[in-house]
Amino acid sequence: KTMNHFHETGLFGSVCARHNIPLEFTNMYQSGEKFKYPLAVLDVILQKYGSNVNIMYDIACRFESSFKVSESWLKYIINNLESVKMAVTVFHAYAHSMSCQVKYHPWYIEGMGLTDGEGLERLWSYLGGFVAITRQMSAKRRLSTLINGLTYYKHDRIYGLRKYNISNKISIVAQPLDKLNYL
Repeated sequence: KTMNHFHETGLFGSVCARHNIPLEFTNMYQSGEKFKYPLAVLDVILQKYGSNVNIMYDIACRFESSFKVSESWLKYIINNLESVKMAVTVFHAYAHSMSCQVKYHPWYIEGMGLTDGEGLERLWSYLGGFVAITRQMSAKRRLSTLINGLTYYKHDRIYGLRKYNISNKISIVAQPLDKLNYL
C-alpha cells in the first residue's frame, strides 16, 4: 500500500516585487514551468488587486509573447491591460540577450524604480528549509506546513516595513527644520 505523497511536483508563486510580501501561490502538478501556472496566479491577482499591476518574471520576454498570441481564458483580460509593464528580474536579466535586457530590464522601464524583482528568490531560499521536513508528508500536511511558513514570512515582511517606516519617520522628524524644506 503506497500513499500518493508526490502528486505535487512544485510550487508556483508571486510576491509584491517592491515589498517582498507573498501574494498568491499554486501547486504545480507537472514538471517544468508551464505558462498555465503564471496565468492562473495572474488571474487571481487581477481579481483581488485590480488591473494596475506590473509583472516581473524570470522569463517575462517569453511569457509576454506567449500570452499575447494565446487563445487562453486570460486573453481578453491581458489585451485590455494597456498599462501593464513586463520586466525580467534583475539577476536573471543578465542571462538574456542584449536586446531583451534593453526591453525588459526593470531599471530601464519607467515606473519600476530600482526594484530588483528577486523577492521570490529570497522567499524560495527561506522555503528551502521546509523541503526536508515536508518530503514525506501527505499533501494536506505539506500544504498546511507551507501555508504556516508563508504566513510567518508575510507577517515578518509586513512587520519589517512598519519598523522601517517608523524609523524613517523618526529620522525625518529629528532633522532640523531648514533641511526639511529640501525633502
